[in-house]
Amino acid sequence: MTSTTMTMGAYLRALRTSARLTQAELAAASGMRPGTIGNLESSGFRVVGRERIDNLIGALKLERARAARLLALWEAAPLSPFAEKRQRQWDAARERRRRESDNRAAAAELSVQRDQLVPIRAALILLLDVAATVERKCQCEPAQEIVCELCVGMRALGVAGGWVDSATAMRRLGEIQDADDEPELDFGGFGGY
Repeated sequence: MTSTTMTMGAYLRALRTSARLTQAELAAASGMRPGTIGNLESSGFRVVGRERIDNLIGALKLERARAARLLALWEAAPLSPFAEKRQRQWDAARERRRRESDNRAAAAELSVQRDQLVPIRAALILLLDVAATVERKCQCEPAQEIVCELCVGMRALGVAGGWVDSATAMRRLGEIQDADDEPELDFGGFGGY
């Protein structure tokens, strides 16, 4: 076999026999089972991880050039079909854990944001309630697409139609305060008259 076509398994076998070790002796020295050494020598696939190759290099007491060649042959060997399937499963599991972690982080951030909005919402309801008691009127100018602060506040609380008049505003604010569900605050998109 020429050096360009030698497999990792054949090269390992050559290294082991030149060191005058049996598979069992190399297995014991590298912390592996004898069957694993046999699989490595006869398989054309990458059947062990990098740390096991490092253990073999240490057990065989290889100089740098031979260690580099064994490692290069190991890296060039394809994964077995079983290992490819296992790798896909591990990758899918890692991706699933990453998504779950991202979802937990997003939920925690949303909870913090919601907690921060509760006092803002309460203050907004109070201000609008005060404005309603002093008979404020809507100051919107639809022709110029100007929205008054009263309508902005009402819409931020999820009240469609904005302020309208004090009586309507009082009724709507009372409904909001009585509701168990807090509407999401939305300060965008007040055009479209």
